[in-house]
Amino acid sequence: MDFRKWITVLFALTLFAGFACAQQNEALQCTATGGVTPQIRAESYTDLMGDIVITCRGGAQLPNGAPVPQANIVVQVSAPVTSRLQGSDRLSEALLLVDEPQSGLAVPLGATGYGSEAPQVYCTTPASGCAATVRTLPTGFNVAVSSGTVAAANVFQGYVASDNRTVTFFGVPILPPASNGTFRTLRITNVRINGNAVGGGQFFGGAQVSAYVSTNASTSLPLSYPAQVITGFVLNSLSTSVKTSSANPYLQCKNLGVNSNGDVIGDFSTTQKTATITFKELFGTAFKTRVVPLSTSTTAGIVTNLTPAPAGSLSAQSVPGGVYTGYGLSNSESGLIAPLSGSFNAGLADFGTRLKAVFTNIPDGVSVWVDVNQASGTTANVRAVAIDSESVDEITALPSGSQKKLTVTGGSATAVWEIVAANPNQLDTVNFDVYVGYKSDTANGKPLAPTVSNVAMQYAPTSTVGIPSTTAKIPRFADINPTPAPFFKIVICQTALLWPYVAVFPTSDPGFDTGLAIANTSKDPFKDVMANAATGEQSGDCSLYFYGSDAVGTFDALLPGCNQANAITGRCVPTIAAGKIWSGIASRLQPSAKGFAGYVIGVCNFQYAHGYGAITDIGSRNFVSSYLALVFASGPLDPIRGVPGEDLEN
Repeated sequence: MDFRKWITVLFALTLFAGFACAQQNEALQCTATGGVTPQIRAESYTDLMGDIVITCRGGAQLPNGAPVPQANIVVQVSAPVTSRLQGSDRLSEALLLVDEPQSGLAVPLGATGYGSEAPQVYCTTPASGCAATVRTLPTGFNVAVSSGTVAAANVFQGYVASDNRTVTFFGVPILPPASNGTFRTLRITNVRINGNAVGGGQFFGGAQVSAYVSTNASTSLPLSYPAQVITGFVLNSLSTSVKTSSANPYLQCKNLGVNSNGDVIGDFSTTQKTATITFKELFGTAFKTRVVPLSTSTTAGIVTNLTPAPAGSLSAQSVPGGVYTGYGLSNSESGLIAPLSGSFNAGLADFGTRLKAVFTNIPDGVSVWVDVNQASGTTANVRAVAIDSESVDEITALPSGSQKKLTVTGGSATAVWEIVAANPNQLDTVNFDVYVGYKSDTANGKPLAPTVSNVAMQYAPTSTVGIPSTTAKIPRFADINPTPAPFFKIVICQTALLWPYVAVFPTSDPGFDTGLAIANTSKDPFKDVMANAATGEQSGDCSLYFYGSDAVGTFDALLPGCNQANAITGRCVPTIAAGKIWSGIASRLQPSAKGFAGYVIGVCNFQYAHGYGAITDIGSRNFVSSYLALVFASGPLDPIRGVPGEDLEN
């Protein structure tokens, strides 16, 4: 940073020396150019466009005591301007600075205390401008003063027109450099734009933003080509993704994160970690701290940086051009910070870049936690912290703890993090782990299953205010309606049974029928050895599906206690409590005059079901053939009892 500072000084002095002789009789000439051209987020309403620098040389030497010519300077931007407004008259945080005050980058010989060494003096009458007079120093060098030896106003606020695309700086005094071998520099900064109104892409630089500079006083500010400058390129800046954990999906009938008292807690074990969500910037300056960190403190990126830098110092975020020393690079949501009248701080953002995850379709009784800080896999030198909401005021201290429990309302919950450290020299990736917990209550259908819970991710805070405002937060972003992605799934605990041969021949001699039985063996001595000691007993109904000759595929009547919603395509078996057995005969389930011969699949909405079948003749009752129904897997087996659950693709 010091090297950059001195290079700038030497470059300026070289220019001064090279043009000293040429300017003796040269007419005043002014040229508008762009400073550093930034990449602007297409999702943002309030990104800073690049500075505009107007450089003037030459002109007539004005006599001591003469009034300094003034000019209105107008900037027309190709995108909507959204700089913060100070009041109802549309006075804004956009600033014009004369001669880079308080930077100390280049001090002409004999002008100590003026130009870049002068303090930042705010014009208190921005609607009309601030007049200045010429003071000729003993060395012959002219400076602008307000009275006596007091440096003239050198910081002017701009007014945003009702078209939201024009910023005007009124009554700016422009002292011709004349033959003193120097330049007059006017810097226009803190102009924010609505990048979302421009739209962006990911390739070839995105959409261009430009500004046209003009004046009402062509003699005091004769602008030459180029009066139109490029001030930014709008690009899409954020991509998101979700990776579900190997423990996902979860079974409705098993507790998750429940202690011995049956309370849902957050132990944040690998079984509770349901997903990792990822925010990734598409260019290196998309994630920004509130201010440029000027120390090694962990909170340096969220302070106000309001203290003006001493003349000749680059130690605070009030230096024109954004060249800073310290412990961070010039990449923040704030621009050049100028504490103006009252509590209005031009250029100061309300907070750093915020990231938001909205979780939806969360079943009743399910708790959700997220990491307070970034998780493993986050890019080095990047830090984010969880905050209470997307629009809360800037935090003053970093939160404690490792996980934060979210408030679930109406099946939805929102998590928000703020970037407090970033690296503009790399593409930053920030990960956060998500955890869940619930107490199983299958008797009351809780948590509801099957359920797929989703998450949608974007910048925060989202807003609909894409125009200048006195109250809307900075930064703020458009709601881009991101596509939700699954992060958590709950499935019904089920057992699949197969009776390989079932026969019903009511008209033959002798006739045949098949007796069917289902035992709910979830009441057993093994539950105490499971990971969650409180789980074990389950209950639920079953559906029987008949496949074979003359199978009846529609209901004649539901069996008593059946829930038809769970058995639309099969015969319904009433709820079987833990430790109980249901039995029936196939002829009741397949009441066909032609009879039936085939196989039956039973799907029971609880684990640990076992089946029995017995074929017997009708009449003589001297023939019986019985067998156990096969238990076959429809998903991964339970690690303790070898009974299948259901596996859904992540």
